[in-house]
Amino acid sequence: MELRDKSGELLSLQALHENVIHSIRSALITTDLEGRVTLMNAPAKSFGAHSVSVYGRHVSELFVDRLPNIDSASARSAA
Repeated sequence: MELRDKSGELLSLQALHENVIHSIRSALITTDLEGRVTLMNAPAKSFGAHSVSVYGRHVSELFVDRLPNIDSASARSAA
């Protein structure tokens, strides 16, 4: 019973997360620790790539200008 309740809470939280992400008017791209794209909202598609085609690719592939190289270990320690 408790597991079913927690599963329902998780589904509700995931739905809220999706609504928040997709209601942001600015472009939002999230990555994993290696810099691979895990999520893009609708305004982020203005970079000229369809979100399905960029999932799993490195975020630097989306930009013409070179992004700064940030070591994921130092980024974690700064957080």
